[in-house]
Amino acid sequence: MVTNIGEIVERLKVLLSTSKCAAADVNYDALAPHLGLYRLKNHLGENNFQCDVFDVELDSEKNCIENVERGLFAIIGVSVTHWNMASDLDFLWKLKGAAIKSGQKCLFIAGGQSATQNYKQWLECGFDLIVLGYGEDTLLNICERYSKNREAPIWELFHDLRGVAFLGQNGNEFFNPSVPLTKAEFERLSFTQVMELDLPYHRYWDHLREKASYLIVNNRSYVIENARLYTSNRCLATCGFCGCVTFLQDAQGAKVPFSMLSASQILQLIIYHVERYGAKSFSFNDEDFLLGNRIGIERGLKLCELISESKKRGEIPEDTKFSCQTRPRNFFIWDKNRNGSLNHKLLEEMRKARFHNISLGVETFSERLLRCPSINKDDFTTDNIHTVLKGIMDYGLYPSMNLIVGIPESTKDDLREMIQTTLDYLKRPCQVCLSNEMRAFPGAPNWHSKDFPTTYKTWTNPITGQNSKIIFYYIPKDEKVAVVIGQLEKTTNEMLDEVRVSNNWDNLQLMPRTVVALSKFKAIAKIMDEGELLQRADNMMVKMLSQG
Repeated sequence: MVTNIGEIVERLKVLLSTSKCAAADVNYDALAPHLGLYRLKNHLGENNFQCDVFDVELDSEKNCIENVERGLFAIIGVSVTHWNMASDLDFLWKLKGAAIKSGQKCLFIAGGQSATQNYKQWLECGFDLIVLGYGEDTLLNICERYSKNREAPIWELFHDLRGVAFLGQNGNEFFNPSVPLTKAEFERLSFTQVMELDLPYHRYWDHLREKASYLIVNNRSYVIENARLYTSNRCLATCGFCGCVTFLQDAQGAKVPFSMLSASQILQLIIYHVERYGAKSFSFNDEDFLLGNRIGIERGLKLCELISESKKRGEIPEDTKFSCQTRPRNFFIWDKNRNGSLNHKLLEEMRKARFHNISLGVETFSERLLRCPSINKDDFTTDNIHTVLKGIMDYGLYPSMNLIVGIPESTKDDLREMIQTTLDYLKRPCQVCLSNEMRAFPGAPNWHSKDFPTTYKTWTNPITGQNSKIIFYYIPKDEKVAVVIGQLEKTTNEMLDEVRVSNNWDNLQLMPRTVVALSKFKAIAKIMDEGELLQRADNMMVKMLSQG
């Protein structure tokens, strides 16, 4: 028996893995290092624990399994996602089988938003432990305790540890809320520590260069050498379908004060990534970068001004570009009587700073659906949305419209209106991203609501044969729309195969998002037997691909 803890720590090695997609995502042109996993790796390394990061999109699963079979890892953590739950669980049990072959005891941990907000199901399906919320210090404590006694039961080792959930000896649930995330801690993780990481951006960029041959469609501005930044601790919106707002609250068991980086801190991160990695483009990957309030808008304006000044000083190359995700309403300013108008100053400053892609949570062009509980965006109108989209394009910026087909309250008329309106917009430089269905996510206001029944996927435990139901998407109330959603994926894939064949495209290449959306439009029109609409979508596709 080894008694020197230092020797044990040196031998205890951790493997952290990204979520495992069931199939290649034709839209996945934004592949980047998983910042959360690399923050964990860095934190463990600073405390003498070895850690590897496995990315299922880049790395060999065969080599990963073989390394587990060799007993290289004492702890394996997976950043799970709800939409990939079945494939994440399949991967978990492959890893468990490999660990058994190694003869070494291995602790299996799940982390991430889905793990926190659906912890009971992940535990019942095979994980030993859940790390709640931001897990840097929690994972370090787990490694320290596990290194001293790998044979002790989970409930003995971690019964008093904050930020974990597990099943006890009798199958009862233990949920110990995480330590509240302070503003200082958020800044340390999202600012100070980010400039201490060694992120393998060049490996990801090389991978994208091999797969991004066809992505420039409808004047889309796409830069491979793109870096991701996260600048706030949560979104402030209350969309009915999204659970990200309550992630930290669910982890901590209490309300979470809002935290964000300043414009000056964001600029420092930009300069660092330009100098350290040679980044040529930046994505602000917050759910809502402009935050939907005065402070957020003012920060956005200040950042644009700082970027423009930094370019003049030569700190940032002039052609460095930026993109963000936000809400259409953030581009409006309101007087005391709540009369709104376009924020021309914000758009002008974003133009000067060279924002090139602005991803917008439009969701629908139906006034009625905007106000339905499943969307819950009753503070803005479709006329306002059209004003914003037109304004963004008039300023030479490039909007990306995020739309949902299978909104539970949708009718066939809503689907028809969405396609016709979007096709009109595609006459100008813009992009559309389409979600087939309104997926159900843990923590969302609609989650487990009796008003929103869902479909399920069934996952079968490969060892016990026990079936588990995984909630998938909200069922449209209109039977005809439900039929469309049920057939949409298969019919879309047929349309995409036609595009590949007619254009002689390699199956391994990523598909342009707008081409995918147009293929979905064609599929919807075909299922609804709307010949004229199908022809219009096809004409737009032909025109767009002929222009490149």
